[in-house]
Amino acid sequence: MLASLLFFASGVVLGPESEIVIAPDACQVVQVAAAEAKTFLSQSLGADIPIVRSRTPGKTALVLGANAWADAAGVTTNGLTRDFFRIRAAPDGTAVYVRGRDDPKANAKRALEKGGEKSQRFERATVFGVYEFLERFAGCRFYFPGEMGEIVPRRDRIVVPEGTDVVRSPRFTQRSVSLNGGASGPDQVLNWVRLRLETEHIQCGHGLNSFDYARRFADTHPEYFCLKADGTRATLKEDPNPRSQSHPVGQLCHTSKVWDEIAEDVLSYFRGESAERRTGRPHWQKNCRGDHVDIMPQDGMWKCHCDACQAAYDTDFGRNYANTLIWRHTAEVARKVQDAGLKGRVAQMAYSPYSAVPDFDLPPNVDVMVATMGPWSLKDERLFARSAQNVKDWAKKVGHTVWLWTYPGKVNAMNLPAAPQIAPKAWGKYYQRMAPFIFGAFNESESDSFYFNYLNFYVFSRVSWDPSVDVDAIVSEHHRLMYGKGAPAMAKFFDRLEDIWLNELTREDDKTSTGGEPSYSPPGPYKLLTQVYSKKTLQELRALLGQAAAAVEPGGADARRIRFAAEKIFQPIWKRARDYQKALDPECEEERRARAVSVQSVPASAKWWCKDAERTVEGDKAVFTVRPGGKGTLGLKTAGVALKPNTRYRASCYLTTHLNDLPFKEIKKGNGFLFELSEEHGRKRLHRVTGLFGERPRESHGFDFETGDEVGEGGSFAVYMYGVTGTVEMDGLAVMEMGER
Repeated sequence: MLASLLFFASGVVLGPESEIVIAPDACQVVQVAAAEAKTFLSQSLGADIPIVRSRTPGKTALVLGANAWADAAGVTTNGLTRDFFRIRAAPDGTAVYVRGRDDPKANAKRALEKGGEKSQRFERATVFGVYEFLERFAGCRFYFPGEMGEIVPRRDRIVVPEGTDVVRSPRFTQRSVSLNGGASGPDQVLNWVRLRLETEHIQCGHGLNSFDYARRFADTHPEYFCLKADGTRATLKEDPNPRSQSHPVGQLCHTSKVWDEIAEDVLSYFRGESAERRTGRPHWQKNCRGDHVDIMPQDGMWKCHCDACQAAYDTDFGRNYANTLIWRHTAEVARKVQDAGLKGRVAQMAYSPYSAVPDFDLPPNVDVMVATMGPWSLKDERLFARSAQNVKDWAKKVGHTVWLWTYPGKVNAMNLPAAPQIAPKAWGKYYQRMAPFIFGAFNESESDSFYFNYLNFYVFSRVSWDPSVDVDAIVSEHHRLMYGKGAPAMAKFFDRLEDIWLNELTREDDKTSTGGEPSYSPPGPYKLLTQVYSKKTLQELRALLGQAAAAVEPGGADARRIRFAAEKIFQPIWKRARDYQKALDPECEEERRARAVSVQSVPASAKWWCKDAERTVEGDKAVFTVRPGGKGTLGLKTAGVALKPNTRYRASCYLTTHLNDLPFKEIKKGNGFLFELSEEHGRKRLHRVTGLFGERPRESHGFDFETGDEVGEGGSFAVYMYGVTGTVEMDGLAVMEMGER
């Protein structure tokens, strides 16, 4: 029977009676590969496929990794480089061999349990080969770990055609993303492995920090450090406020002899000398890895005010004032490595204030990482073209490909909670167009949800291995396999989310298209949650999910995945926008007041004190006005408003604004119309409504607060109007007692 099946299939047939074979002394990488093969072959074939250490006569086998059977069949890794693997069907139809370059010493099982991408920096090409086998011949797909993200078609048998001999390797050697966003550590690492992301990492990220110059030289050579405007040196050894983003430690004077120390540290590492001799540390730090040393300066590089630096700064490069200085030093260090006959490479990033291509040659042992906007720039052909030209120019300058640091993450201005950053087509097509000039990328892709990024990461991995793939087809296949007959509606759902993210949220400043972290100007919370994700838009998205659910069998896998997408992708922004819109609705505020224990109203005619602003009374409204250029401040003591200890309260009012719009950078400064309630005793701020601006209809604005064991003697309301002009109408100002704590 077996012979007839083999003959009929014209290849190798794996069925319920087949087995997975590994060597008796198989390394842990191969054991992980076997475990993954067992999991998905058993699901696909509907039988427990065993892992054995020797072949069973008469059974077809999936033979994994280095072993005597693969050697005898001529399936070796000879001539293969890192991440290469081979899948070969035995001519006699009895086995399929999967073998790649693996690290025999890696604790691969522990690495999966540990979490973190750093744990996965070892060779595991046989694992990659197993996933290729499962996808190519069993029809599996691995979008994210767990039943909802794994596609495993049920089959009676899996046929590997006669003559199959697949040899694959990735086009990008650097394939990295940020791991965060709510999924567990092991799950995210497993996703990293299944997507076949990088197994080695070239460090390039402010590497001079790791040489610890402040600790080593602040006392003995203060001249090595940046001269500040106040005449003191930046010799701080520890940042007293790490969250400040000011980066005060390790800011160097780049015309000092500190670069002699940098060069000697680099040479010492490449000579294989002890780190302790140079740095006093027992080991070389993360900027020294493999055949690369990262010599990128500290983040937020400070301008040095010494005469030598001021004279050395470029006047023709604008914000890239340190361009010539940093790249000449980089070239000098690289040449010293060459002159010493050492096989090391120097890594440097093109990053503000040294992101421009220099007008002099760089040695061939310099690898350049270019900081650039990344996938989101694809929506604007002009900005993308400028960014791409910069990357192309860098590749031409160094005479080989470069690699990228991109910023498709929800950080700083783009930290928009609950908004899905779904843009898989932009990710894929961006890297396809960049592929001729790069050998990979790190995507700084932070998110508040793993599920906002999973399809972005999947498409990135596909393009990283083969830039010629059809991105639209990959995304369409995802919708078809995940949602069945619901795919057409789900395609519209995902496309609409990508359109919103790219065209309504990711607005960049022109000056940041190259050379560092982009400066985005997204809408503030009001526009985000009432206009971008408006009631109409949310209803349209919800209707698409409903259409998809109606098209599939209730309770089936397709229906569960549609419900999962609704829960993980749609509901966070729907709930946030709903709650925000509800909070602004005057009718909802009236309902809250109706539930209050008591309401203490403040009449519009109450006397306010004013500074650089005016207050007038129009019926039951107080109208606040600030003139152009003014910084209006108004205050009102809460006369007659008494607060009890250990009680819950709400303060609210109704506001109608007629103000100018503000750019994002002004909102970040705290500008706009601000309304707060402070406890008079000790000026303790209880809460505030911040940053209102623009033309807005009558809305409810308020906040909840609690009192402690003691309360101050009265309190005060205050209104601040910073950076805005126009008027604000206020009515219904009140403090409500909501009950005991």
